Amino acid sequence: MIAENIPSAATDVAPPLAPAPSFDEVLSQPAADPASPLLAHLFKMADGYLAQGALWQAMEIYLKIVEQHQSTPEAGLACERLLKIAERHEKDGKGHLARSIYERLL
Repeated sequence: MIAENIPSAATDVAPPLAPAPSFDEVLSQPAADPASPLLAHLFKMADGYLAQGALWQAMEIYLKIVEQHQSTPEAGLACERLLKIAERHEKDGKGHLARSIYERLL
């Protein structure tokens, strides 16, 4: 009775894999960015830190987005936020902190 419920070895074998695309095909087909939802989430976290006045935490995330994901919309917005933070540092008499942000954005 138990032997009737066990599949045969032939049905346990996985189907063969599809052939890999050629190198030219891989380069010519841009893939969707799997990091996009993560970037959006990180950006929202940074905005939350900024709203709470936790500038260092916000700066850390914004800089990571700008430096590691330059071609994303989040990078452009993160750059704008960083410039606002730098301006705030200048108004608060912390020119050295503003300068460090400006230099990282160059």
